[in-house]
Amino acid sequence: MAGPSFGAIRLSSNRIEFCVPSDDGRVIEVGFDIGDHTCHALRHLLAARIDPLTGCRLPCTRRSVLARALAATGAALERVEVLPGTPPRLVLAIVTSEGIVRRIDLDLLDAAELLAGHRVRAVAVGWPDRDWDHELRELLR
Repeated sequence: MAGPSFGAIRLSSNRIEFCVPSDDGRVIEVGFDIGDHTCHALRHLLAARIDPLTGCRLPCTRRSVLARALAATGAALERVEVLPGTPPRLVLAIVTSEGIVRRIDLDLLDAAELLAGHRVRAVAVGWPDRDWDHELRELLR
């Protein structure tokens, strides 16, 4: 596929998962347990951005208020960064008019809206390699 990857989002009744490329070329799957209210809000948010039958982005004629506010200050959206941790941390990287990268913490709803609207790409940053041998040993226990 040509162009930047925006990742994928999977939503169930109690969990949301993001599948995003890492900064070193791997694919990282990150999941968050969610409650009923968050699930309900995410379903509406995603339905406003993505056709549930095709998975294709719905046409949107306007930029988000965030993109317009950043443009008014000379800043621009750069990417959503998914950082390792328990739980993983979601951060929005923006570039100021001076070319300085600033980072702002995101919650699940903000991150899902940005990614579902294909407004910004996601990148998993700093994720350690998985120890597959250890994980296989754990499965055999």
